[in-house]
Amino acid sequence: MDVTDTFGCVQGQGLINKLSNIYLCDASDRTLRHRIYYWLCASLKTHELNPYLKAVGSDYSNGVNFAMAGSTVSHGVSPYSLNVQVDQFVYFKRRSLELIELGLKGPVNKEGFENALYMMDVGHNDVAGVMHTPSDQWDKKFRQIVGEIGDAIRAFNKKLSDLCDEVRLRLKDATVVYTDMFAIKYGFVANHTKYGIEWPLMVCCGNGGPPYNFMPGKFGCGDLCGPEEKVLSWDGVHFTDFGSGLAAKHAMSGEYSKPRVKLASLLNGGSKKPSSVS
Repeated sequence: MDVTDTFGCVQGQGLINKLSNIYLCDASDRTLRHRIYYWLCASLKTHELNPYLKAVGSDYSNGVNFAMAGSTVSHGVSPYSLNVQVDQFVYFKRRSLELIELGLKGPVNKEGFENALYMMDVGHNDVAGVMHTPSDQWDKKFRQIVGEIGDAIRAFNKKLSDLCDEVRLRLKDATVVYTDMFAIKYGFVANHTKYGIEWPLMVCCGNGGPPYNFMPGKFGCGDLCGPEEKVLSWDGVHFTDFGSGLAAKHAMSGEYSKPRVKLASLLNGGSKKPSSVS
């Protein structure tokens, strides 16, 4: 759960923002708004979820965000791997219900947990970790690497889809939906002209300009795309505001989901069953 991190690492590790304000704090609010999560919340007409480890000023009345930048499914690879995030959720739920039982105000009640929408977007860093290639070899190996990574991701997603099928059989009272985010994002590149994208492999924050805006060994936003330019990737890892908006729209549609169900239909009385999105 790295692409949905809303400064969870900053809060959890006490990091002080020493980066350029163009990356973290500019008026367009790039690092928060390039998250697909931002657009999903906007589509569902709810405000952004506060991170679990935000100690001051938290509002968990509409839910909580456990996502952490750099996290993995694999245990022990990152400080906040999936098992740690699950433990955090279990504690959050138990403590919330304990407070209510004591007559105090808890952030979420029993009915809230039962009818909540649970979203898990994880695995990116696991795949990236085993597919690492030195940056100075990117250009000459690009076509070969893309094929290998694509095959690996499809295999990963096949197992994830199968796992969702198993969970669906076990949790009879839940609606478990698998959404193929790789197919969505790959489609933007393969069919980039359809979306008015001139350079589908270019990053917004980089150096060197088109077609990649990337120079090995050089960091920072020496060449920054304009706010109105249709560029998918912010830094080669995260999507831009434009890219995230497109991805959220497709994810919400249900066309890439199994079963094919619109995300909004699971909320606000659309389904009385507890719902879970993976």
